[in-house]
Amino acid sequence: MDDGSPGCDQGSLPTPGPGDDLAELARDLARWAGEARQQEAAATRSRRRWLEQQAAEEATFVAVLLAFGEGRVPVVLGVTSGNPVRGLVAAVGRDFCAVRTVERGTVLVRLEDITDARVRPGHSAVIGTQGGGAPTDMALADVLFGMAGERPEVVISLRRGGGQLSGELRTVGVDVASLRTRSDPPATIYVPMDAVSQVSFRP
Repeated sequence: MDDGSPGCDQGSLPTPGPGDDLAELARDLARWAGEARQQEAAATRSRRRWLEQQAAEEATFVAVLLAFGEGRVPVVLGVTSGNPVRGLVAAVGRDFCAVRTVERGTVLVRLEDITDARVRPGHSAVIGTQGGGAPTDMALADVLFGMAGERPEVVISLRRGGGQLSGELRTVGVDVASLRTRSDPPATIYVPMDAVSQVSFRP
């Protein structure tokens, strides 16, 4: 039976207490929500770092070169002999990569002779994983064999000694290529394919 005393009505509203309990509750709710968001952000950052670390652990050098090419990232390739190769990676084959340069035109670089790959200033680093693109099914000797039919002017950089040979690419056999020099009189030079480090030409 309702005796009319305060607090007996179940539908009555609570009376604000000293210091405004409602404002304090609102502050607590905001603080708890903020803590939850901070924990979620920390978990997201941790997962991102874990994924980046996992990708880095699965990286391969060929995949890095492919990522450079796909992203059109200007690179500098250190090589075992001669000057670094600067440009954009155009293709990656089984044993070489093709780089488009300003100074030397297209340069075919044997993968074994690349010592490092540096990103040009102002460009982000890449992580090359095996899940990315795949190298083309081309070998350096196969490409030179096809080029020889067009008799292009090429510059061959040698693996041992770092010397260079220039002339018209005439023939490519099983393990040897021949050049015809522009000297007077012209001379024919035979180069073992295993001695070829780089081949540069202008289409």
